[in-house]
Amino acid sequence: MRRRAGSQERLQRLISWLQRRHEGRDWYGALVEVRGARGSVQASLVGRGQATGTAIGAAAVVRALAEGEVKQPGIWLAEQVVSPGPFFERLAVRWFAPRIEERPAGSPVDPGVSE
Repeated sequence: MRRRAGSQERLQRLISWLQRRHEGRDWYGALVEVRGARGSVQASLVGRGQATGTAIGAAAVVRALAEGEVKQPGIWLAEQVVSPGPFFERLAVRWFAPRIEERPAGSPVDPGVSE
């Protein structure tokens, strides 16, 4: 597409059109559920500004690294080496607080729905 004359301008017009068409539609959601013998815990996060949410999460991980919370050298997933408590506290400072629900074993996931 770049080889043809005017393709860069057409691409910019397309990007501008897509941005206008989807303005205000930047909602996102994430849901994590952990089930065990004693019950389950579900955490969810819903909001707007996906790029902002991603940046705040990345900044919280960088801060954990910079402040020496991570002691293990090597290649790890963030959830393997960053403590969830301080991580979520950093997110909450920026209004990114997950909703957490705990249910005892045997309780339904949704009212009226059995597992």
